[in-house]
Amino acid sequence: MSARRRTALRERAWLSVLLWSFAVSAQVAQAQTTTPDTSTARLHVELSMDIGGSGASVDQVLPVDWRALFQPPNDRMTTDRSDHALFVELGAAVEPAFAVGPWKIGVPVSYNLLGSAWAAGASARWYVYRKPVAGTKLDWWNPVLLQATAVKKTLPAIGVSVQRGRLVLQVSFQAYRILGEDFRGEDCSGCENTSHLVGVQELDRGVGYRIAVLFQGDDSKPVGRGVGIFFERNGSQIWQMGLRLRLRFTVAEHRKNRST
Repeated sequence: MSARRRTALRERAWLSVLLWSFAVSAQVAQAQTTTPDTSTARLHVELSMDIGGSGASVDQVLPVDWRALFQPPNDRMTTDRSDHALFVELGAAVEPAFAVGPWKIGVPVSYNLLGSAWAAGASARWYVYRKPVAGTKLDWWNPVLLQATAVKKTLPAIGVSVQRGRLVLQVSFQAYRILGEDFRGEDCSGCENTSHLVGVQELDRGVGYRIAVLFQGDDSKPVGRGVGIFFERNGSQIWQMGLRLRLRFTVAEHRKNRST
C-alpha cells in the first residue's frame, strides 16, 4: 500500500471518529432533561491549547548547494526526510453566541497565536504564524533542520459553532499559504549545532477548513472548561489532527426569561 493511500485511510478514519463522536453525544444530549434557559445572547472569550500531529505529501526539494550551507562538513552528512511533525499550539477566540430553543449557535473568530513544532525529529522550533508540518533533517554531528514544509496563516479563522447540552460541533475556515523553507547551519564549538531560515518559496495558497467536536463544561458558570478532538485540511496535501483543550470565559450576557 502506498504512503498516499495510507494517509487517505488515516484521514477517513479520523473524520469517522469525529462524526461518530458527535452522533453518539447528540443522542445522549437529546435524551437528557433540559432546564429552562434564560440567556438569549452571550459573548465568549476563549483560550485554547492544541496538541497534535500533521502530515504533508508536498515534495521537499533540497537546495543544490545545501552542503555549502553547513560548514564545516561532517563525514556523514546524511539526510532524513519526514512527512510528519508534532506540535503544541496556543490560541485565542472571540465568539458571540445565541440561544435558539435547546440549541446554541455561535460565530467564533479565532487565531492560533504561537506554538512549538518538532519536524523530522530535529530540535523543537518555535513559531508565531508559520508552522512546520514536515521537513528534512541533517545529521550534522547532531540533528538539525535542513528543509521544512510550513503552513502560514496571517488572517483569523471564522466559523460556526453548534451546541446542544454540553456537546459542541465547530466548523471553521481560514486562509493559508504553503511554503518551502531552506535553512543554513550554525556551527557551535562545544555545544549543539543549530540552523536558521535563509530562503522561502510559496508553493500553494487557498482556504482550509477545520472540524472539531468538543465536550464543554457547565455553561451556567462564568468560566467553562472544554476538551475535544479536531481535524484540519489545508489543500489536498496537508492535514492536521489532535486534541484541543480550552477555557471559555463569558464576558457579556443578555438575559430574557422564557419558558420551555
